[in-house]
Amino acid sequence: MTYIGNQVVGIKGQAADDEVWLRTQRFGGRALIISGALIAITAAAGFNLGSLRTILIGMGAITMLYSWWVYRRLVLRAPPSR
Repeated sequence: MTYIGNQVVGIKGQAADDEVWLRTQRFGGRALIISGALIAITAAAGFNLGSLRTILIGMGAITMLYSWWVYRRLVLRAPPSR
C-alpha cells in the first residue's frame, strides 16, 4: 500500500515532492527497523538509557539528512518544467 504525502501518516519533513516523500518514508522505515534491532541488542547487553536515546536521535537525524539529500538531487537539480 502506498500513501501520498499527508499530515497524518509518515515521517514529517519539508518534502515538496511526492517522490522525495516516498523515498524518505522507505528509508525511514528501514532506519526504524535497524534502530529497533540496535536497541534490543544494547538493552540485552545492559547499556544505559542514554545509548538508546542516542540510537533513536541518530537514526532520526540520518533520515532527515537523507531526505534533504534526495530533495537536492531530485528537485533542485531537475530541469525546469515548461
